[in-house]
Formats: sequence, structure tokens, C-alpha cells
Amino acid sequence: MSKYFFQLISSICILVISCKNNELDYSKWEHYGGTKDAARYSSLTQINKTNVNHLKVAWQYHCGDSTLRSQIQCQPIV
Repeated sequence: MSKYFFQLISSICILVISCKNNELDYSKWEHYGGTKDAARYSSLTQINKTNVNHLKVAWQYHCGDSTLRSQIQCQPIV
């Protein structure tokens, strides 16, 4: 009986450890693409649907070499 009880408890412990909730932290931008899964998402709430229309351009850079075949290869800034 105690052998099966020990196996049951061990199995439950392994299951609980393996099912641990590994929530990603979307409030930082520590990896290319935001998170390890490249979600490009931020959970920050300072800018939202009600105030995004009040944003103003802070800076621009015109490189002068864009063509119809040009690509935008950059990362959003958080």
C-alpha cells in the first residue's frame, strides 16, 4: 500500500511541477521581438485606445533611398 501511495504522491508532484504556469512578462522588451516568442506585444497600459490619438511624432529620419522595392526592417520601440 505504501509503495503505491509513494508513487501516487510522486506522480502528482511531477505533474504539478511540469504544469507550472510560465506566464510571459509582456511589460519588458528584453529580446528581439519583445519576448522569447517574438510576440511584439506589450502589456503596458500608459498608451491605450482612448489616448493613442493624442500621440505626436517625437522624431523622424528620412534616409532618402526608399524605392518601390524597399523594405522596412526595424523594431518597434517600447
